[in-house]
Amino acid sequence: MPSNALTADQRATFQALEAVIAEGVAKFVAVGSALMQIREDRLYCESHGTFANYLTDRWQMTARMARYLIEANQINADIGGEGTSEFQVRPLARVPSERRRDVWERAREGAGDAPVTAAHVTAAVEESLSEVAADTNSVPEDEDNANSGVVDSDLRLVPAVIADVFDQTLFTDALNVLRQLTGVVNQIEGGPWGDMLIGTTEGVTLRNRIQEVRDTIKWAAPHAVCPYCEGSAEFCEPCHGKGWFNHQQWSNTPADIRQRS
Repeated sequence: MPSNALTADQRATFQALEAVIAEGVAKFVAVGSALMQIREDRLYCESHGTFANYLTDRWQMTARMARYLIEANQINADIGGEGTSEFQVRPLARVPSERRRDVWERAREGAGDAPVTAAHVTAAVEESLSEVAADTNSVPEDEDNANSGVVDSDLRLVPAVIADVFDQTLFTDALNVLRQLTGVVNQIEGGPWGDMLIGTTEGVTLRNRIQEVRDTIKWAAPHAVCPYCEGSAEFCEPCHGKGWFNHQQWSNTPADIRQRS
């Protein structure tokens, strides 16, 4: 378990922010704001190694849902705090911040006297995007810089050019195999063959060696987009041109650099 102890003030802040979340996701603005501060100040680090693990263990919340709530907090600010739910304002994420108010007003006009729904907002967004496309000479989006929809362990969007790297399938499969192997080895070591195994491994149990392999695999797994090059990887010394950091590299990165990424 992580041993990054919080100060008394940090723990009090953390508990107060968790209380906001516990009141219910219906208060989506307060929840999004609380989640954002917990992520940015890394207040989860005393009990969890990553923000994503904290979300799953503490709130049974996916990283994607948390990102929606955090985004909704900013979106609602852009439209004057008039949104009533995360789902309602979510379509506005496709619109630049400076245009969201205008699109929201269009959704209100479309709703008439009825409450504004996500469908009204979606229709207004689609109409606005169509107008922009028609009024400009569209330039194809740079695939290297496009957002992939994939997020890293700290809920940062991963550029499309390195999205495949963040596919954890192989790492998960490898760890599952090692977990199964550990179970089998435990049975062997607990049986009449156990002494022979220890004798042939110079006193080091096979479980320890398997654990070393597991730790090595976990160490190699991508954790976060490089905060220096933001995934572009070109001529980036901190990430050695990869565009991403493993958990150790991320933990060793100064907090001010992590937070502005």
